[in-house]
Amino acid sequence: MTEMVSAEPVVISAETPSIKEKIIKRKTIVYKAVVDPELIEVACEKLKKQLFAKFAFYWFQPKVEDIQFVSLEKYYKPYIVISGKYYIDYLRKCTYIVSVPKEVRQVLLNPNKYVPQTAKSNRIVKLHAEERLVSKAKAFLILDKNGQDYADDNMPRAPPEKKT
Repeated sequence: MTEMVSAEPVVISAETPSIKEKIIKRKTIVYKAVVDPELIEVACEKLKKQLFAKFAFYWFQPKVEDIQFVSLEKYYKPYIVISGKYYIDYLRKCTYIVSVPKEVRQVLLNPNKYVPQTAKSNRIVKLHAEERLVSKAKAFLILDKNGQDYADDNMPRAPPEKKT
């Protein structure tokens, strides 16, 4: 039976890594409006008379021809989208504990020789080694204008404008 035991804490090296990081430049993307301005104008034409009743101008009922659609203003909501990749290749010191039969006097692993120790009712050999590990991860985060986490489900979907 083989068992792994971490013998020593993680050692942090003061050396500068040889791998250069790739930091992508910031991009600003403006997405097209989900609703076409012409559709908004048509909707405003249909709602002209209702607007005055809604805002308590019921005593002043102008003719539909007298009401004009003057302007349309667009407002944009800023979002910060952050994505990144994490990759680390490192060595970790560890100890493997191997059970050996009672008759074994010595274990030879070229060029090293190991003498079994008695632990409780078993005889074991402790192998000190270094392991090479690779860890990869990806992260994706969306922040609103206040820097608060913004749910990806609520993000409006639209194609980007050609000239921003």
